[in-house]
Amino acid sequence: MFKKNNLELDPLARETFEKKLKVYTDFNPYFEKNFHSEIDTIEQVSFYHKKVKQTRALGDFLKDRKHSPGFKKKVIKDLLKFWEKEFREHIDFEQSKMLQKTSKVNRKKIKKIRFIFAYIAIIVSAIGMIITRKVKFLETIPFIGKYFTSHYQMIDNPLYHNLLISLVYLTIILILYKMILKTYFETLRNMGANAESYISKEFKKIKTNFQGQQKKLRTHLLKSRRKGFKKTYKINNIFDPNVMINKLENYSKNIETRYTKFRKKYFWLLFLHFLMILGIVGITGYIGYQFVTLYL
Repeated sequence: MFKKNNLELDPLARETFEKKLKVYTDFNPYFEKNFHSEIDTIEQVSFYHKKVKQTRALGDFLKDRKHSPGFKKKVIKDLLKFWEKEFREHIDFEQSKMLQKTSKVNRKKIKKIRFIFAYIAIIVSAIGMIITRKVKFLETIPFIGKYFTSHYQMIDNPLYHNLLISLVYLTIILILYKMILKTYFETLRNMGANAESYISKEFKKIKTNFQGQQKKLRTHLLKSRRKGFKKTYKINNIFDPNVMINKLENYSKNIETRYTKFRKKYFWLLFLHFLMILGIVGITGYIGYQFVTLYL
C-alpha cells in the first residue's frame, strides 16, 4: 500500500503524490458526465488537495467553516486549472488526430498536372494541320522549301495522312483529359484545405465555449463559499465538447474515406494520362522517322 508520512492513502491521494500534482480528481465534468451517473452536481465531485490533506466532496469542502474563504478560493483555482489542463490536452490530441487525416489531402501528396507537353503538342499539331493543306508558297522558301515538298509527298500516302490526323485528335483528347484531371485534383485539394480550416475553426469554438463555461463554474463555486448559498450546479448543464468532437470525427472520417477512394483511382488516372502522352510521342516519332528515312 502506498504511504505518505506513514499513513495509508486513498486512491485520489495516491494519484496526487504519484503524479506530483497539487490537486487531483478522477472526474472531469467536461468529458466524464456519461461515465459517472451517480454524480448529478458539481458539489458531489470528490477531489484531493495537498493542503487540504484529505479527500473531500467539493460541496462539503466549500461549506466547511474551518477553512477561510481565501483558502477555498485558492483550492477552487487549482481545481479549475487541473480541469483546464486535462481539457486542453484532450482537445489538442483530438484536433491533431483529425488534422492528420485531412492533411493527407494537400498539394505535396498529389502530382501536379502540367500542361507544358500539351502546349507543345498543340503547336506541333497546328503546324501539321497547316502544312497538310499544301500551301504552295512554303515550297519556295529557301533552304527549307525542299522539306515541305517532301512532307507533301509523304502526306499523299494514306497511312501517314491518317496518322497525322490521329495525332491531331489524340492531342485534343489529351488537352480535354488534362483539364478534367486538373479540375478533379484541384477539387480534392480544396476539399482538404477546407476540411483543415473547418476543423480548426470548430475546435476554436470548443475552446471559446470552454472558457465561458469555466467562468460560470468559477463564479458558482466562489458563491458556494457563502453560508446561505444553497444552489447546486447540475453536471448536465455543463458544456459538453463531446457532441462537437463526435461530429468532427465523423466529418474527418468522411474526408479520409474520400481520399482513400481517390488514391485507388489515382494510379489508373495517371496511367491513362501516360498512355495518351506515349501515343502522341510514338506517332510523332514514327512519322518523323519515316520522313527522315524515306523522303530526305
